[in-house]
Amino acid sequence: MIFALEQKNSGIIDEANMEAWPNTMKNLMYVYKDTKIVIPGHKTWGDFSLLLHTLEIVQDHGK
Repeated sequence: MIFALEQKNSGIIDEANMEAWPNTMKNLMYVYKDTKIVIPGHKTWGDFSLLLHTLEIVQDHGK
């Protein structure tokens, strides 16, 4: 089983807006700053650190 925090890239991003994604993540994290459980579309569920991890990945995309 692969855990979401082990993911090292953004995966399939064919239809993603990579310019907007980091700001979207920041807004999500601000609005839901007290979130205890995060259920991603893929992989296993976890805590708020999944959002931080996703933000890190999308900010590093293309570098």
